[in-house]
Amino acid sequence: MTYLVASGTVFGRLGCYFNGCCYGIVLSLGARFPSQLAETGFAIIILLLFLIVRLERKKTNIMFPLFVILYSIGRLAFEFFREDTVRVGLISMSQWVAVMLIVGCIVWIVKVLSKSEAKEVRKDFN
Repeated sequence: MTYLVASGTVFGRLGCYFNGCCYGIVLSLGARFPSQLAETGFAIIILLLFLIVRLERKKTNIMFPLFVILYSIGRLAFEFFREDTVRVGLISMSQWVAVMLIVGCIVWIVKVLSKSEAKEVRKDFN
């Protein structure tokens, strides 16, 4: 499932590029920063990393929240290079959402890992 979500993210960002939305800030030479393409490249890197590591064989239940954390970290960075964002304080609404997703997914991973450790201990005692 995580591979599908990551692939969908890649195509979604490409869709933004071809649609002309989510454009980047104007650089010193007058051209715009290609924020959609940068996010597409970042999502491809995450997808390739997951394909290379094949994490689902080791810890199936943390793969999706790990993807969300990684993509949210990238989103935090790339939003500073977008011009069309509405800021709430120093960061955009997308960045606030990314921060909340990071915190929530860290809690998710901690719970999953603590449950798996508890199962390992029960196996050892049985």
